[in-house]
Amino acid sequence: MEEEDLEELGLVAWEAIGNKDTRLYRYRACIGRDNSVTLPCNAQSVESVTISHEDWNRSTNKTDFGDLDSAYIEDYIEGTK
Repeated sequence: MEEEDLEELGLVAWEAIGNKDTRLYRYRACIGRDNSVTLPCNAQSVESVTISHEDWNRSTNKTDFGDLDSAYIEDYIEGTK
């Protein structure tokens, strides 16, 4: 049996067992000057990366500085969650 086929078979069997012990953590980090983040020592993978505020319309044909009303609305919605 090829090594890749053996790994695939092992992963399918592991999924079928169903007794995996996993934990999901929320981690808030500051971005360094070199745009890097130091992860905790128990981190094995990163599932997602998000920002703390909603994206708003930064370009519009109405104003020079974007749609500030949408920024206020998005910030309010996120603040009430």
